[in-house]
Amino acid sequence: MNASAQLTAEVLAQRQREVVQALIAVLREQGATRIQISRSESERLRFWSGRKNAFPTAGRISPSYYCMDGTVPRHSIGPLLAHIEAMERKYGLRCINVFHASDGNMHPLILFNGNDQDEWHRAEAFGSDILEACVELGGTVTGEHGMGIEKINSMCVQFSPEERDTFHAVSAPSTAPVYSIPTMAFPPVRAAPSTARCTCAAACCRILTCRGSFLLTGASHITRTGKAFLLSP
Repeated sequence: MNASAQLTAEVLAQRQREVVQALIAVLREQGATRIQISRSESERLRFWSGRKNAFPTAGRISPSYYCMDGTVPRHSIGPLLAHIEAMERKYGLRCINVFHASDGNMHPLILFNGNDQDEWHRAEAFGSDILEACVELGGTVTGEHGMGIEKINSMCVQFSPEERDTFHAVSAPSTAPVYSIPTMAFPPVRAAPSTARCTCAAACCRILTCRGSFLLTGASHITRTGKAFLLSP
């Protein structure tokens, strides 16, 4: 398949045939070069296997990859992809874009060599830049994976000092439920850098390495494939 993008869609509506025809019309209007509709359950599953194998495929074509998890409004998916393309040139690294077209949850896979410390650091900065772009476009720094330690320095990109104080108060020992892990809220750990101007004035901000050190993480990319769309009724 020679394509720069592929869309897999599944139609569950009662008026399935009408919906599929409407989708085909929209895709053709937008310049789709190939449209394929599954004719059996096995073919439907084969279509979806392409999406499920995107991450393993990335691991086959790059020594490491760094998976991000930001979200933007659906109308901002195009602008974000344009930003990411520019960032590829800025950081000198490739990026495969896997995402949920229906809700704007983006999973850019930044390709790098984990044995090269400079590439590792550039991948971390690339990822932080993507998250900041998500916020600038009206989105959020996470869609489903959460914050954890890795994105802790990106909190100040989206949330005010007052909001961060509130987050920390929720996990304070006096108020936290027994199943929470208070030390995971704004810990003094090595986290991925933020490229934004530091706004960590919140009392809760106890990060010792904001934008200074890196949490080295391994990761991988899928080949860029013109416009091809798989429709699965």
